[in-house]
Amino acid sequence: MLRIEVLKMERGEKNKAIQAGDWCYLLSVDGIQQNVEPYLIASIETGSDGQQYARFLETDTGWPLAQCERTDPPVPVVPPDNVEDF
Repeated sequence: MLRIEVLKMERGEKNKAIQAGDWCYLLSVDGIQQNVEPYLIASIETGSDGQQYARFLETDTGWPLAQCERTDPPVPVVPPDNVEDF
């Protein structure tokens, strides 16, 4: 069973469950995380090369879906109660 999962990961199949509306980190070809804050996938499109690409609100370009790693949404920052409005 583990061998099947490893083969799927090698072929980029681990990311097929990622959908528009998911948050993800962008990975380089060798698996290095490229962004500090996760990006929200606005859409997934098929490129002219036949590969799927994630599109984001944060950038005009797409990123290969096989190089996206799903993550939890960022935690909202709540301002402290003792801050004065100016």
